[in-house]
Amino acid sequence: MHNGLFFLILLCAHLLGDYYLQTKTLANKKEEKYASLLEHSLIYAVVFMGVLLIIETPWWLLAIAAGSHWVIDSVKWLLRKKSIQKPTLFIIDQILHLLTLLLLASFTPVIGIRPWLAELPNHIWTWSTLLLLIWKPCNVSLDILFKEYSLAAKEESRRLELEAAKKRQSTELSDNDRPSEQQKESLSILPEIEGAGAWVGTFERIIAVLFASLGQYAAMGLLIAAKSIARYDKISKGSAFAEYYLIGTLYSILFAIVAYLFVFKVILPTTPAIQPTPILLITPTLTP
Repeated sequence: MHNGLFFLILLCAHLLGDYYLQTKTLANKKEEKYASLLEHSLIYAVVFMGVLLIIETPWWLLAIAAGSHWVIDSVKWLLRKKSIQKPTLFIIDQILHLLTLLLLASFTPVIGIRPWLAELPNHIWTWSTLLLLIWKPCNVSLDILFKEYSLAAKEESRRLELEAAKKRQSTELSDNDRPSEQQKESLSILPEIEGAGAWVGTFERIIAVLFASLGQYAAMGLLIAAKSIARYDKISKGSAFAEYYLIGTLYSILFAIVAYLFVFKVILPTTPAIQPTPILLITPTLTP
């Protein structure tokens, strides 16, 4: 792609400003208060002005990128209470941001890196962009696009845990007329560790892109197999959880592969550090 390195740096700035420096609290407030949206837009603009330390480009070019982000988010804010569903707004919003950066990079003359960073190899920028892309953006998009499946899985899990707790209590009370404090506590439901699933998905995608860089796409089946074994108990007992688990896993792997191909094959094609190696399948042979 023409000016691919410039686009990757713009994309890194976008990911930092729109995801990593936007807290969940700010994102929620932004839905109701326009002042919070302005705060987010200001943070986003500061990040883009910081790009001047990396590349030699006119400041007004970065101001256009930051200003277009504010305009797009403002239109999205005005449409938030219309009949348009939130996942649809999210997809349109991100497509417009991405197209804006692509247009800026396509119609801008080739821009060089500052001398103090000129010695860095291109794969530093490609891998940095890829890792930023497959981490928080994928987790956020998964929560927004498949929220109804997530809620259904959590509700089913809560119901199954409550039924199991009541069953344990009834078994314990068969030998005692009055429940003990320990038996009363058996009714409490122990919630899952918050954020554990997001970290599992992040590591899953990192391993997936490493497999992709080695040309070992078939090896990604090992990731699904490992997750299935760890979650087998919940998958076998809850249909809603099984559906959400399958959707989340397939979306996570697909996101990682598409992001890898987008960065390394479309935007800035590079020769892999390690050439792809074929997978050797060893099959038993019949002895005469």
